[in-house]
Amino acid sequence: MFYETVGEIVNFVSRNIFQGKEMPHPILSVGFWPGGDRDGNPFVTTEITLKVADRLRTSILKCYYKDIRNLKRKLTFAKVDLLVADLESKIYRSVFYSQGEIFITQEDSGIACWP
Repeated sequence: MFYETVGEIVNFVSRNIFQGKEMPHPILSVGFWPGGDRDGNPFVTTEITLKVADRLRTSILKCYYKDIRNLKRKLTFAKVDLLVADLESKIYRSVFYSQGEIFITQEDSGIACWP
């Protein structure tokens, strides 16, 4: 639910405040508390933090996988379908056949990151 809502918020702000123009700065900074309560809680160890980070990574990759599968059904342009299929395969391997390896890079996704 949060995954979908963040995109809706960004799209709403882009359309209604920036009138579809490129936003000069990121409008959201997302952070998560799970596993990050390391301020003296003796039950939150490095091992727990790493497990939570792994679960969060897997969860977001599953969301991306679901979205890329939906996108793949809609995009049928020559060569674009091959690019989308390649992304789908890399995400799938990263989620379901990974021992912690990530088979997709930021460059593969075409997504720019802000510093």
